[in-house]
Amino acid sequence: MTGRGDGSRTGPTAAGLTTNRELNLSHKTVLSDEELHDDLGGTSWPDASLGTLAEQEHHRQLKSAVGARAIADLAEWYDVQWNEAVDFKDTLIELLDDSKFGATEYTPYQVYMKALYEYFRDDLDAEPERAVRSAVELAEFQDDAVKKARKILARYDGVIVADSVGLGKTWIGKKLLEDYAYHMRQKALIICPASLRPMWATELTDATIAASIISQEELGQIPCPVVEEHGDADIILIDESRNFRNRGTQRYENLERLISMNSGRGRDGQRKRLILLTATPINNDLFDLYSPITLFTGAACANSDPG
Repeated sequence: MTGRGDGSRTGPTAAGLTTNRELNLSHKTVLSDEELHDDLGGTSWPDASLGTLAEQEHHRQLKSAVGARAIADLAEWYDVQWNEAVDFKDTLIELLDDSKFGATEYTPYQVYMKALYEYFRDDLDAEPERAVRSAVELAEFQDDAVKKARKILARYDGVIVADSVGLGKTWIGKKLLEDYAYHMRQKALIICPASLRPMWATELTDATIAASIISQEELGQIPCPVVEEHGDADIILIDESRNFRNRGTQRYENLERLISMNSGRGRDGQRKRLILLTATPINNDLFDLYSPITLFTGAACANSDPG
């Protein structure tokens, strides 16, 4: 029983497993004259008006001490709850079985969906982003990918967009480029296969995004003048990044050198950020994924501030 000590009463509140109730009951240690003369729970108290003042005070103290009013209220509340009660044994067993301590077996799909929910729950509860002018219109699922990629970029200075063919990796990458090259006026560089240079030139023009484009074939040259030319890029987008899965190639070595120039920082003084696009992040084994990730995780470690 709980109360605030001022004689007020509040109704039961829903809580517990499903509809468990909490009793809020107050008991006053000093009763008023009205409370002293009432008849509670079928118990008749002596009429204090017929007695002396001393007898009245005796009755008041006696009735207050035993908590007659509290007992009567509790008895009435209990009777109501008892009359409404149902057998909850089967429901309780079902709840326990469905909990992590129970015997219910979940399907792989249910486990997978639960894992996804726990991983993305912060994103689901996040406040909507402030709308800004954009020339890049995305589908809802692409917009979700951009929001997630922004958070990863902010934390790790690099992100891999590894959607399947046809899901719009180019548009997701273009939207991210818009953040840095258009809205933040940073220096942007796109590295892609030579066959994709015309496509990227068209996409950038349509979105009015200023960025330089070099081919992956150029990065394989010795000497490689584009490294020095673009060594101060703030944001680097690599399309078909699976072509950098082999750390022993000349193009990988030149790309590492380009990223590490200026102590790994771009024109604005911040660490360079990498956006990697690929539909096939793993061709043979996990090292296919390890090598591209090292491009930004290795640079981040090497150039991290002490402490």
